[in-house]
Amino acid sequence: PLPSFLALESALEKIAAKRKSETLESYALRLMDQKLPEAARRASPLISAYASLRYGKVGNAEELVEQIQEWLELYAQA
Repeated sequence: PLPSFLALESALEKIAAKRKSETLESYALRLMDQKLPEAARRASPLISAYASLRYGKVGNAEELVEQIQEWLELYAQA
């Protein structure tokens, strides 16, 4: 896994941890729940993009890392 994704996943544990048997795609969908904080909803497309990159080789790793870093700067300290 990308180190930045691991940091994202770690930060999300405080909001809505990924279930052990949950796929990344299912996790991303669950994070869209309006009852969850904005940080979770904004992380959802990042997790979807990571799943596409990791399992389907679709997407740009550098761009995703930048987007994850932006999320971490905005929400990881909260």
